[in-house]
Amino acid sequence: AEGVAGAAKGTHSAVVMTVGTGIGGCLIADGRVYHGFSHSAFEVGYMHIDKGERFERQGAASAMVERVAEAKSEPVSEWNGKRVFSQAQAGDAICQEAIDNMVDVLARGIANVCYIINPEVVVLGGGIMAQQEYLAPRLNEALDRYLVESVRKHTRLAFAALGNDAGMLGAYYNFRARH
Repeated sequence: AEGVAGAAKGTHSAVVMTVGTGIGGCLIADGRVYHGFSHSAFEVGYMHIDKGERFERQGAASAMVERVAEAKSEPVSEWNGKRVFSQAQAGDAICQEAIDNMVDVLARGIANVCYIINPEVVVLGGGIMAQQEYLAPRLNEALDRYLVESVRKHTRLAFAALGNDAGMLGAYYNFRARH
């Protein structure tokens, strides 16, 4: 859906990642989703980023929430992404640090993908990405650190334009293309 009518519309190649409980993604090249040989392409959440841990285990919104709860010695059930961002914007250093950690891990994962795929745009979706105003400058700054200039200047970061409707619209566009 993001490739047909959203943030990746009209691009040559796009990486779309959804950040939430885990991290999922797809590659859109020349207007088509790349599925891979066994239809398992772009399982980015399983990439190993640091100390043998998976990308999604370190960079997902759920990992950020768990970090905050642990640092505050509170049950995870009392925390969610909205609360973490609200507290961070109110000056809570623990929440700010957890967001900064998530941003750093996301940027490292995105950079690794960009070095392999060299997409025109990286589109980020998922509920946590509703915090675009807070996240965009931090993610762009981190990507500036992790990507060499020759790749960075040709890679645009965007946020999903279709929100929670993207999955439903994507299914519709897929159905329409097949029939």
